[in-house]
Amino acid sequence: MRKEPRIHRITAYTLLISLLALSVPSRAAEDSVSFAVFEVVDCHSTGAKPMVLKGNPRKEKHCVAPHPIVDQTHLKTAVSATNTDGQPQLRVTLTEEGGKLMQKATQRIMGQGPVRGHLAIVVDDELLDVASVMSVVTDSMVIEGEGLTQKQVDEIAYLLQRKVQHKNQRQT
Repeated sequence: MRKEPRIHRITAYTLLISLLALSVPSRAAEDSVSFAVFEVVDCHSTGAKPMVLKGNPRKEKHCVAPHPIVDQTHLKTAVSATNTDGQPQLRVTLTEEGGKLMQKATQRIMGQGPVRGHLAIVVDDELLDVASVMSVVTDSMVIEGEGLTQKQVDEIAYLLQRKVQHKNQRQT
């Protein structure tokens, strides 16, 4: 049975997203990577985009909102790390604007009642996992998963951080 990933605050500014059975295809260093966090919505909602959960043999389908809450343009940093159990992690810090967007969205989702809302983590237009919102999120996230290799995390972090650096260079 698949353990449901959950999103919750670790500290006032850190979000933990547990991703299970994630696999990201290897890519050349010059390739780009996209990152986005979407709200999971009813599939009958206007503009809802159906996506199949990657790596799930049951081909589990979820629908995401037409627009992300945050995407790679809201990234301040992306760093690979390891948790206390030795599992790889991707630590993502959002810009001030990204933090405000995430806080506003998760506050709204948390206020919708006893049924937990969900967020979808999408990398390179593939639904990697869906996690329950357990608390309000502000400006940073930790993404980890049993199926995620350190090499994959390192590669994603490197490519995302390159995007951040490139964006910063264009602004100066």
